[in-house]
Amino acid sequence: MDIRYIISLLILLSLACTAAALPVLPDEFAGSVTLDGKPAPAGTVITARIDWNERGSTVTAKAGEYGPLDSPGVLAVRATEEDLRRSGSPIITFWVNGHKADQEVAFTGGATRRLDLSAVTGGEDDQVPVASGRNSFGIEGVGITDTDGGQQVVIDNRTVQGGITTNETAITLSNVDGWEEVVIFTRERPA
Repeated sequence: MDIRYIISLLILLSLACTAAALPVLPDEFAGSVTLDGKPAPAGTVITARIDWNERGSTVTAKAGEYGPLDSPGVLAVRATEEDLRRSGSPIITFWVNGHKADQEVAFTGGATRRLDLSAVTGGEDDQVPVASGRNSFGIEGVGITDTDGGQQVVIDNRTVQGGITTNETAITLSNVDGWEEVVIFTRERPA
């Protein structure tokens, strides 16, 4: 084999490995923002979520506007590796002072775009899933007990109607009690 061929191949492989290790760039958003049809006041908190998990937020400095692009007020949305593993293009939802905006977009990584947001107070979609945050959730056959270092989750597979799978750090319940999928992340491999 020609030495130039081998060196070229090694360079290409090293470039491919380097590119694979690069972090995903955030998507950045700026635009107008309304709440109940009126410009949102200065000090309004805009939050971006992927699967109900916060992935970025900003506070408006001017009524009816967040951003502009290339400023400290831009809304930078950073997807995690887990978000991207579940979906190549996870959906970003936007929240204006805790109220879900009508707009949703797919995360692309590195995009900079104008997105005008509008939200209404008291809408149905403002409800957080019962398994999120500090709220408890109740699925028959699943018990949660607070412990010194966290919580203990016990699943009675004789009672839970649906699929139960585990991997290194998660328990996935499929089609149980009206939930399409519930994922419980653990610090250690589930037993």
